Amino acid sequence: MSSKLFSSVDVGPVRLHNRIAVSPMCQYSATNGEANDWHLMNLMQLGISNAGLIMLERRPSSRVRASRTAVSGSMTTQRKRHSHA
Repeated sequence: MSSKLFSSVDVGPVRLHNRIAVSPMCQYSATNGEANDWHLMNLMQLGISNAGLIMLERRPSSRVRASRTAVSGSMTTQRKRHSHA
């Protein structure tokens, strides 16, 4: 029997190139709930690892410690600007 680990799979409308998934991980390196360059570099490294799926986790701002990323409009806007620079 051959392994299906490296074969593609459709998950709803999304096609994953393999079945390797990276689960969300608490990183505790945010500043006041805002993602920073550390997060960007970490996600870039995961992206080039060739995993088929990378999951992220963010907490609502009202329930976040200062060292964890929080859901906020300004954070999303800053990350989009940074990624398109």
